Amino acid sequence: MRNARRIEIATLFNGLGVSLRTVFPDPEENLEAYRNHRWTVLKKGGFHIVHAVPVEEELDRSFWEEWYTINEGAVIHHILFPEEPSVPYHDIYEPPERPDGLHPPEVFGRSWFVLEEPSLLAWGVHKLLRAEQVPATKAQLG
Repeated sequence: MRNARRIEIATLFNGLGVSLRTVFPDPEENLEAYRNHRWTVLKKGGFHIVHAVPVEEELDRSFWEEWYTINEGAVIHHILFPEEPSVPYHDIYEPPERPDGLHPPEVFGRSWFVLEEPSLLAWGVHKLLRAEQVPATKAQLG
């Protein structure tokens, strides 16, 4: 990952009062899982939101992630899926009919399954950690 891109993403999270390493403990490796995501920050009213939205070609099969604060309160983290995920989810989000200034335009026109994540750790990092924790099979052990 280019250093300039890492600095850009770190700046987005600094605006929330969050260190990049809180979200991506190993930014060089972890941010690679987001190479097909577009990063944006939106502010409206008391909302300050960092979005990681998949590019158009990946929108139907990837996840959208948001970290946000309301009136500079605690940071809230959601992972949103276009199809029912294999993990328990908390809600289904139906975007409003028209853009609201809080969500990227790509997410409108579909339902999203919402996972409320108490950790600020990026979902792509969770996936990497789970893959590393899968025990080796006998075939892999040789």
